[in-house]
Amino acid sequence: MSNIVNDQIIEQIMEEVDQLSMYQVVNEFLGRPEDYSAVAPAGDSWDEFFAHSKWNDERWRIELSVKRFEELCR
Repeated sequence: MSNIVNDQIIEQIMEEVDQLSMYQVVNEFLGRPEDYSAVAPAGDSWDEFFAHSKWNDERWRIELSVKRFEELCR
């Protein structure tokens, strides 16, 4: 059974992540510095990167939320 406090923390994190652009989500998840925000992590452009990514936008947001939550638990 989930802890109510953890559920509230996760909900808050997900709300914060929803406010980010997809570029910010991907860069943070991959640990890329702000300097690389204009450059896609793979491919010639962000469009190409997202076209070849196995994750959709929602999946990227969920994975970043989980990553932030796990970092809080350390």
